[in-house]
Amino acid sequence: MKNLYNEFIREIDGDFLMEHTEKLWQCEFGQTFQDYHKAARYTCELMKKAGIPDSQIIMYPADGKTCYNDVRMPIAWDATIGKLTLLNSKDTYVSGVYGVKNDSGKVVADFTGHPFHLIKGSVSTPPGGLEVRIITEQQFLAGEDPMLQTKYIRSLDQLQLSVMGTIQLEILEETLQTRFGLKASFTKPAVIYRETLARPTEGFVAYTMPKPCWAIMRFEIEPAPRGSGVTFKSTVPVKDILL
Repeated sequence: MKNLYNEFIREIDGDFLMEHTEKLWQCEFGQTFQDYHKAARYTCELMKKAGIPDSQIIMYPADGKTCYNDVRMPIAWDATIGKLTLLNSKDTYVSGVYGVKNDSGKVVADFTGHPFHLIKGSVSTPPGGLEVRIITEQQFLAGEDPMLQTKYIRSLDQLQLSVMGTIQLEILEETLQTRFGLKASFTKPAVIYRETLARPTEGFVAYTMPKPCWAIMRFEIEPAPRGSGVTFKSTVPVKDILL
């Protein structure tokens, strides 16, 4: 193993690795799908020059729907501009401390200056942008909806909102508009994790409170074709059900 390691080290060109690592970093620095394609093309050409002529780029649909095993493809995202400007120069309330002075018209975040100033997956604003009141995380619907969970995923550079469905998103959009004057929009939600049956099985539920409120039911559950949804079918005639 030591001899193999030494041979490996002798074949490595440190300057070559540093040069192309930096170029790849520059290709992907924008964090958009255009930048990822640029990095893929650069890597493919580099591999061909290194003596791997059959190198090719395999395209996968970035539609937020297609699944490969247990991985759902992300939604393609590109951006060219994004800016946050503070318009109010009055004393503000920030993180529980009064008296933080802000310069009027000061740009505090600019995507063209640094791509990390824009969270990946952000939706666009209406033409001309938006003027909104800045609120702290503690103020944002704090304690009002325990089912609403927000989490910033540093590795993906994404702000993820966990909700129970599209109706909750509609309520959240209306709440942001009426309470904070913020016209927000959301990308199409995706199921983070979904289980499916591998083989037929049975389900059983019993509600045995004192009469007349009780019920006992047994289900036969079978897997269906992927993507076909859930179908319910009653095979017991009504006349055979004890009411």
